[in-house]
Amino acid sequence: MFGSDPSQRNVDSRNGLNAGWVPHVCALTALACCLIALAGWATGQPGIAGFGHPSYPMRPLTAAGFGLVALALIAAIWRQRAITLVLMLPVVLIAAGVALDYAGNAPTIADRLLLSIGRTARQGHPHGTLPGPMPIAMMILLAVATLLALREVSRRSKIVVMIASLVLGVTIIAGLAVPLGIVAISGPGQHVTLSLPLAITTASLALALIGWRHHNGWPGLLSAQGVEGRTLRTIFVLVLVAPAVLGLGGLWAASLPGIAPELVEMVEAGAHVLVSAAVLFWAWSRISRENNARWAVTRALDSAPIVLTDAEGRILHWSKGCENLYLWDAGEAVGRLKHDLLATTIDQDWPAMMAEITRTGACEREMVEQRRDGTRLHILEKAQLLPVRAQDAPLVVLSMTDITERERRAAALAARESELGSILETAPDAMIAIDDRNVIRSFNATAERMFGRPAGEMVGQDFRALMPERFRGQFDAGLAGDADTGGERSRLRSLVGLRSDGTEFPIELALGAAEVGEERIFTAFIRDVTDKLAAQERHAELRDELLHVSRLSAMGEMAAGLAHELNQPLAAATNFLGAAEMLLAADAPDSGKAADLVRMASAQTLRAGEIIQRLRTFVSKGDVEVHAEPIVDVIAGAVSLSLTSVEQQKIGIRYEPDAMHRTILADRVQIQQVLVNLIRNAVDAQRDRPDARPEILLTSRGVGDGMVEIAVSDNGPGIPEEILGSPYKPFNSTKPNGMGIGLSICRRIVEFHGGTMHAENRPEGGARIRFTVPAIGNAELAA
Repeated sequence: MFGSDPSQRNVDSRNGLNAGWVPHVCALTALACCLIALAGWATGQPGIAGFGHPSYPMRPLTAAGFGLVALALIAAIWRQRAITLVLMLPVVLIAAGVALDYAGNAPTIADRLLLSIGRTARQGHPHGTLPGPMPIAMMILLAVATLLALREVSRRSKIVVMIASLVLGVTIIAGLAVPLGIVAISGPGQHVTLSLPLAITTASLALALIGWRHHNGWPGLLSAQGVEGRTLRTIFVLVLVAPAVLGLGGLWAASLPGIAPELVEMVEAGAHVLVSAAVLFWAWSRISRENNARWAVTRALDSAPIVLTDAEGRILHWSKGCENLYLWDAGEAVGRLKHDLLATTIDQDWPAMMAEITRTGACEREMVEQRRDGTRLHILEKAQLLPVRAQDAPLVVLSMTDITERERRAAALAARESELGSILETAPDAMIAIDDRNVIRSFNATAERMFGRPAGEMVGQDFRALMPERFRGQFDAGLAGDADTGGERSRLRSLVGLRSDGTEFPIELALGAAEVGEERIFTAFIRDVTDKLAAQERHAELRDELLHVSRLSAMGEMAAGLAHELNQPLAAATNFLGAAEMLLAADAPDSGKAADLVRMASAQTLRAGEIIQRLRTFVSKGDVEVHAEPIVDVIAGAVSLSLTSVEQQKIGIRYEPDAMHRTILADRVQIQQVLVNLIRNAVDAQRDRPDARPEILLTSRGVGDGMVEIAVSDNGPGIPEEILGSPYKPFNSTKPNGMGIGLSICRRIVEFHGGTMHAENRPEGGARIRFTVPAIGNAELAA
């Protein structure tokens, strides 16, 4: 209200600005009124000295005295004690001189001080320029209050405010009596009235003192907030104004003719009682409501763990919250040292804490304390000094917060982080955390070893620096595609890493995305696949070797049949050439017939060459070449390789193709190897069966998903149960000299083509082995 900040009261004695703007404005207003009055007297215009009332101006000596009081008050506010005392000396002289003049009933001593000021204005006034009794009383009271305010003592400040309040109340009555017409200027009551400029001056000086010392005089009266502050300020105004108003009313009633003075006094006294009772009742109701609210707040605060101690740590107040937290009753706790009662474990002792809060006003510490049942609690304690009067011993407010659960969770989190850190450091894969700008956030030990770069160097760097230049753009495109994985690891992608020495190596990379607040963090899982690719390459070489050996083994089994196959065209060629030789040796050779015989021999020789070339292609170890192959040609070639002409005559061979699926995508030699193995197994299973003619059925049909199923069935005895359970197990064979790796190799070939293989016994007898290979439609074949 008066521009004073309570937080700056401690420095009020060092800086007058902290007194607020109201005391300065009021003191300067009083000084201005005095200077205007003196100027009016100096120019011979009493109307100026009376602010428009020339018949009742502020007298010159009065203006001089109150002007000096205003200057002294300003000096006191700025803590200039010497100047204040010097300015007060003339005021004391004026008051003493006026008292002597009034005592001698002659304007002698004080009147001579202002001899040159407006002599004509003194005519008609018994004491000329001398102040009246009321102004001189006001001057003395304000001078005493100013001198008392020089020292910042609470008791003196209260006296200062009381004196200023008295001056303000009297000023209201004495200043308004003449303007309201209650007292005549020339009447007997003029000695207890104040002119308008003098009333403004005394009121301003009184308000300046109240505004300057209100925080020490009536603490919180003018600066308190809320209902309590408004109530106190209202009471202050009513108590100050009501007597003045009633006093003016009494004077007015007494001036009326025909009204007995006793009646006026009785009415005035009753009005005082009525006003006082009304103010008391209103104040009591407001304060009662405030007390009820304060009591509710106090009870709510008492439910919190709060302790009030003295400077040694001895408990003075133990709240209900402390009883619930520590299980000690207030009667048992009050009077004991808190840290002894609770067996407190703390780094900072009590004297050190007191030194800190004395210096800073508050401090906060973590400690371990023991409940009454022996349970150890982690406590966050906040200590704060409680403002008290200067003569009282300091008090300390301790508020406790139970952080046991928080500490337990923090310990569990630390253990989890330690465990996670251990996992990250020992993980076989490189794990690198990056943000959405490709900046590295973490770099584990495996990544350090893999890329040859320390973590301290890589954190904060661009993740793409770990790749050759040609792959960095590819990673940017991949990051956008992996952004919607929802926290799961994305598909593996093959890239190339770059070590610190500039060497490149193959890697597999997967990204996992996670939302951390408003930021998206990616975890890159990186694996060095150099050894894996080398192993795959070696595995491919071994597989080709095994397939080659398998074909050589099959050729060994078919050696006799192959000799018979080659013997037929070679024997025919020999016969044709012998006949041609006999024709040429005759006396009259038939050259045309001899030429036909030579052509026929040549054809048989080419036939033998084709057989040898087909066998050579089958046995050779070449690269895998996948092409579009007609199923009929593949099966026909396999039958020719598998069966001799004699076997073809003895065994019934049938093929039932699928007209809708005529072409497959496969390596011709490898699929023929599968078919040769299956057909030879069917032939061997039916060898030397006198009861029935052996039959082999080859079928092909579409099975969906872009696959064609090829099946080889026979009418033999079927697959034995011990073999049917694991037909692809290596070295598991029913042949006397078999190696037991044929079907295992066949399954590997089929799986390499993306198909599956199944072995089963037919319900009508015999065995069936079927496998699938990719099909090619007419549109794909045309493309």
